[in-house]
Amino acid sequence: MRFASLSIAEGRLHEAERLLAVAERGLDPADPLALAVSRQAAAELAAAHGGTTEAAQLAQEAVDALADGDAPGLRADALALVAMLAGAEPEEALALYTAKGNLAAAERLRALALARATR
Repeated sequence: MRFASLSIAEGRLHEAERLLAVAERGLDPADPLALAVSRQAAAELAAAHGGTTEAAQLAQEAVDALADGDAPGLRADALALVAMLAGAEPEEALALYTAKGNLAAAERLRALALARATR
């Protein structure tokens, strides 16, 4: 799924769709980490196609899948996407990144939020 996210970032949406479809065929729906990563990639793809409502729903599904897990970095990624799609400040994601000690991700997210706010 990370390859799908990379393809989206590079604007190769057809490739991302293909990669996501292949990954989802082998997805264990009982695996919350796999489900979360899948939903996040699908949310990124929906957003890239302009489907912000669908993207927000998929991103929230990623957050929900990680509610009881021990993956604060993945949860922060999903929370950041939810906040960005809603036009909100990514405070909860920043707190998770900081608590985890992932200061680089926190700074990157602050820079994205600031760039979005100054547009």
